[in-house]
Amino acid sequence: MSILSNKDLDLELLYDELLMRREAPWNNGRINDRLSFPELNKLFKLINSGTEKESFFYQGNLFRIHQGYSMLYDDIDMSREVLCGSIYDDGSCYVLPITKYDEKLVAYSLSPDFARDIYYKVRGDETAVIIHANTKDKYGIYGNELIRVLGGQMDKFYEEYEVLFPLSKKYVVKEYKTTPNRFRYYKRAERKLAPHT
Repeated sequence: MSILSNKDLDLELLYDELLMRREAPWNNGRINDRLSFPELNKLFKLINSGTEKESFFYQGNLFRIHQGYSMLYDDIDMSREVLCGSIYDDGSCYVLPITKYDEKLVAYSLSPDFARDIYYKVRGDETAVIIHANTKDKYGIYGNELIRVLGGQMDKFYEEYEVLFPLSKKYVVKEYKTTPNRFRYYKRAERKLAPHT
């Protein structure tokens, strides 16, 4: 019997939350400050409760990007941002977010290649924070497969290969400050690109 038949799950709400999460931006790891996903969090707890593995359970390497942004140097919040580069004559600068770790679900990708066209807002030559994580003994929720199992149609976010998993320090393999182009080259050289990318 599928875990999705659990009486504590509202499948309609679960599907709506999944679509809402797929449309939300990846940036900064602070999405949970604005949005909550109670059904997805419920599902995450259920799939990690020792139940039999299903097709939308994912275990293994994951990748996430936090892009930088421009702002005035005087406005930097040192508890949330770090200067990356020079301060210009007008007082503007480029900052990277300081990763906020917690146990709430965020979006990762199966692929380390954030320079692909699907990430149309990502500049391949601009320094970002790229996080390599591993689920270890836990499972993440593989969005594409969950949509299929729930009877939904694939959407424009299919090629993000999104997996929902906590942004918790204990699962982080390494955090990089690099450009998506350099990271793609590095991971390709290691032969760690996902097989379908």
